[in-house]
Amino acid sequence: MQNACPDAPDGAAGICGSNPVGDASASRGSNLPSSAPESCDARSSAGASASCGPDAPGGAPPAHIGPIDPIDSEGEAGHLAYGDALFRKKRRRGHRVVARPALEGPVADSHTHLDMLSDPALALARCTVGRVDFICTVCDPSEDARRTYESLPLWRSEALRRLPDVFAATRRSIERARQEAASDPQALGVEAIPGSDDLSADEAASQRCPCDVAVPRVRVACGVHPHNAHAWSASLEAELLRLLARPETSVLGEAGLDYYYDLSPRDMQREVFRRQVEIARITGLPLMLHLRDAAQTGRHERSAHEDAFNILESTGWPAAGVLIHCCSVGPDELGPWIERGAFAAFGGAITFKNADAIRASCAIVPRGRLLFETDAPYMTPVPFRGQENGPDHIVFTAHRAAAVVGADSGASRARFLSEVHETTLGFEDRGPTSWQLSQGANHA
Repeated sequence: MQNACPDAPDGAAGICGSNPVGDASASRGSNLPSSAPESCDARSSAGASASCGPDAPGGAPPAHIGPIDPIDSEGEAGHLAYGDALFRKKRRRGHRVVARPALEGPVADSHTHLDMLSDPALALARCTVGRVDFICTVCDPSEDARRTYESLPLWRSEALRRLPDVFAATRRSIERARQEAASDPQALGVEAIPGSDDLSADEAASQRCPCDVAVPRVRVACGVHPHNAHAWSASLEAELLRLLARPETSVLGEAGLDYYYDLSPRDMQREVFRRQVEIARITGLPLMLHLRDAAQTGRHERSAHEDAFNILESTGWPAAGVLIHCCSVGPDELGPWIERGAFAAFGGAITFKNADAIRASCAIVPRGRLLFETDAPYMTPVPFRGQENGPDHIVFTAHRAAAVVGADSGASRARFLSEVHETTLGFEDRGPTSWQLSQGANHA
């Protein structure tokens, strides 16, 4: 076993051998209706560092931070059973490797659910290989939000421990995939998406030393989902405030209105949303919105987007900003929000064949207010529909969004990706608010 790399940069993994022991330093689907093939409605710290050897600090991570159950190689998360960072599309038998798109810079996932993934630690390791360097994970105090806060350092530590093995497995899988593609293009070989160059981007990512990379920085968004508005109480509000005061928390959400499923009465949804808008204003935190319209809106009915907009107008827009998570409406519906300065995040739906309206909305969002997201494990992008989504899949959304705005290659795409990355960090990786500091939590 090799020793820790003495020259690892700040926040880097700091590991060169296999099986290092790491120390971490400090539901629901998208807003799209369930006509999407897969279900859309099943319900932080800075860089980690590690040292290697039997006497490494921290000891072996607890066994429960790996997969809850063994990965079923034929199930929705079967592509994870390989233990590497390659992307695979499910076939009738086995999987076919899909080359990752070549991107000119790191990418951030503004909305995911790490606690709902089959293997959160592997997801973080795959992100590390693929240059996804920031994630905002979302939780709900009416469910089991504390699990996210308690598990996050363990997931990151375990990701760091497994990182050398994931790099090595990726290199082996690339060689195997190339051999299979050369011998039989119809076998479990390589499928390149438009604009990619076989496995060159995967190979470039896998050739880096684990000591030169960092496990993604993760922040938390916490809020009561509209499905759970019926659970609102004084004690739940108190729990929400306690979690919002934590240093990991940078966003209030996802809050909003869901008129498609109506799992809570609409009047109750509106009141709980109004209260969370007020809390966002009090705490100084930005607000992340979940808005889903009814399948059909009557002539005299307002949509979820219209009601939410009116509530913000009457209550007051949070000064820290408002983000529409998983934008699912066309430019006409999105326009008033953009005029009021809202941010908009686009997920895997932007890759769907029938999502022209969503792509048109993406094209009208000003630079500086556009974000990418996965909403993992839901809303998996093409060509992986029907499989478990992960935060590393954000590269496919970023690749398609760049093409939508006309920045599909070279320097123009590099600038676009850099702008979106900077926007995401500015919105979700901000310092503590005055209210958070006043609560006495350790925000050092």
